[in-house]
Amino acid sequence: VWAFHNPDAHAVDGAVKIETDTLQYFVTSLRARACVTNSNVERGLSFKKHGTVYINTWRGTPLKKMGSYIADGNQSFKSKGKNHFDAMCVQGEFEAGVWARGFGASSDVLVRTGLPRNE
Repeated sequence: VWAFHNPDAHAVDGAVKIETDTLQYFVTSLRARACVTNSNVERGLSFKKHGTVYINTWRGTPLKKMGSYIADGNQSFKSKGKNHFDAMCVQGEFEAGVWARGFGASSDVLVRTGLPRNE
């Protein structure tokens, strides 16, 4: 299942497309055994179902403020409490440090893979 803001704008062969932030999106997310994203996936879900694997392939270099670095009231890239990812792809040591500090990520979940979009 692929979730998009505008599902009709994307061609995905052999997969179901759903719209983000809809009832179908939340039901599907709660039933998922695995979730792979390139951004924060919480989108209204402040918990992760036991047994669901959440992998974040965050793209880009963290040069903007995110996570705990963002001022109160600004929800852009804001982590709402504990992050629920089981693995997060990072380019290298610099990004690992940023994610560890900004999102409270432990070093055992930070996988040094390079940029997934480019690799």
